[in-house]
Order: sequence, then structure tokens, then C-alpha cells
Amino acid sequence: MEPHLRVGGHHVDGGTGEYLFVPVGIDTLPWTRLDKVDQFALVGLHDTGGATATKKFEMKLDKADGKGGDERPSSNPTVAGGIVFFTTTTEFPDTPCVPWEASLYALTPAGGTAYDLSGDGKIDAADKPYVTAEGPATAVFVADNHLYFGSDKGIEIFGDPLGYNNSIVRTFVRMLAWRERR
Repeated sequence: MEPHLRVGGHHVDGGTGEYLFVPVGIDTLPWTRLDKVDQFALVGLHDTGGATATKKFEMKLDKADGKGGDERPSSNPTVAGGIVFFTTTTEFPDTPCVPWEASLYALTPAGGTAYDLSGDGKIDAADKPYVTAEGPATAVFVADNHLYFGSDKGIEIFGDPLGYNNSIVRTFVRMLAWRERR
């Protein structure tokens, strides 16, 4: 099976080079079309202008083998505030009545967990790098200093609840792709 690559997110790192973030895999193929051995990944590369880029991280997703959860990237990554956001969709082919699961990953350019999700005041092993919602994931977009992420249950908005309409620049959303799920 040929690899499925998408256009990546891009981040300039204060003069030390550029980062490129690429999801390896795609969620538009039904799991029965996969070779049932595919393991997709979220990848971060650091390019300092040399002949090759350095792989900063490769986060393997749950294997798409038809057993348990089959996790695949859902959209291109988005970079905001020095954090890279990936979305994935996990389906459960062995248990078709279990709803699909959407995940939003928030990673540092080096691949570490970006936020303290456990609420203990520090980023450590207790913090997983993602949050989940029910249903297939949408692409992430940023508008008015907030991050928007959707699934079957609606749109989640992350950011300061008092921080709306505080940007002096015009905010817009550019639709890169659209697909209907049935």
C-alpha cells in the first residue's frame, strides 16, 4: 500500500530553522481497504537549511488493523502560538456500535505535550497530549485567538473565554477542503 501524506503545518523557529509537521495517513479510506497492518503517524521535522531535515518526533497512532481502535489523521495540522495541532479519527471496526472518536493533539515543535491537562500546574507524564470527542474529527482552525475543533457532537472552542474581539487584524477562515460523511 502506498503511503498517504498530506500537506503539513509550518512553523519558523526564531532564526534556528523551520519546522514542518506532516500527518502520515488518511481517514477517507474505509478500514477494509487498508492492508490491516498500517500504523499511521504524526511527524515533526526540523530544517536548519542543510541537506536533510532532522526528525524531531514521530508519534505512532493506534494501528489500523481492524482490531480495537483504528486511528488515522483527519486533516492537515495547524500551527498557532508555537503549538502544532493535529486531528485524528478513531473507528472501531470490531465493534460497529461504538461511536467513532475524534482526537485533537496539541504538541510542542519537539513533540512534547503542550498543555497541562491534568490541572496540577505542570506538564508531566500525567498529561496526555490530546482531548477527545465523539464522532469523526474536523480540521482545526484558529480565529480571534481561539482554536475551533469539531466532531459529531458539535464544535469545541479552546481559548480565553473573555478574549474575543481583541485582535487588531482581520480574521478570516479559508476552506481548504470539504467532504460530506455519510
